[in-house]
Amino acid sequence: MAIERAVHALDVACIFYPNPVLCLQRSAVLVTILRKRGAPAQMIIGAQKLPFKAHAWVEVNGRIINDRLASCEKFLVLEVC
Repeated sequence: MAIERAVHALDVACIFYPNPVLCLQRSAVLVTILRKRGAPAQMIIGAQKLPFKAHAWVEVNGRIINDRLASCEKFLVLEVC
C-alpha cells in the first residue's frame, strides 16, 4: 500500500540524514508526503505533564501509521493539524 511505502521511504531517508530527526520533523514531512498523494493524513501533537514530554505522530483515518499505539496513549492530544 502507498502509505506503508511512504513510511518506509521516510524511515530510510532519516537513516542517511546526518542529524537526529525528531518526531515533529518526521511527522510533518510524512503528513506532507501523504497529503500530496491524496491520503487524509493528520499530524497529532500531544504532551504529558509529569515528567513533561511532548510527542508528534501521524494518523490516517484515525489509525496511527508511524508509531506504536501504546506509546501514544499516554499523551494528551493538544493539536490535530
